[in-house]
Amino acid sequence: MNLRPIRTQRILRRCGFCIAIFALAGIAHVLSIANPSGEWQAFFPKCMFFLATGLHCPGCGCQRAIHHLFNGRILLALQCNAMVIIALPWLTWEAARASLLFLEFPLPQILAVRWRLSGKQAMSIAIAVMAFWVLRNIPCRPFEWLAPPVTKAAFAFLPWRKFPSCAVSVNGKLEAYPTTAIATPAAAVKTRG
Repeated sequence: MNLRPIRTQRILRRCGFCIAIFALAGIAHVLSIANPSGEWQAFFPKCMFFLATGLHCPGCGCQRAIHHLFNGRILLALQCNAMVIIALPWLTWEAARASLLFLEFPLPQILAVRWRLSGKQAMSIAIAVMAFWVLRNIPCRPFEWLAPPVTKAAFAFLPWRKFPSCAVSVNGKLEAYPTTAIATPAAAVKTRG
């Protein structure tokens, strides 16, 4: 039996995994240095759902949350996207486990535990994500805290949305919570003349 193709496949897998690890380390380094809502805003990808509708999806604020988490600002990270920060330990656990399985390494005892979700648990998570999505777009005081801080540059992409009067600063300090005063696209067209 010729084992050469199997060895070649393992070598290619491990090389691809190393390239992916270096790419993720580079992305993590950029996110730790560059503030996605600051001067580097044009460099980072925008949320297509937010650009199309002006509403926050469940993932809006992830880049800013990871940036603040890397820099030790846990409360700001939670305010940008609490759901992702709370799910991060589980996501890290599953990523480490999947990586070792992909590389065909034996799993350490601590990673051998597999969290299996039942149908009810998966449905509960889906309902929680949908509730988070809806609640963070309600423009009243307790729910708007779930939305990420709004910067003036974010409104440059949305011609029909007005910048709120109580803005937050870009330098990482929250001065006030955002309000989501949305004008309809038809009203924006009428005011342009």
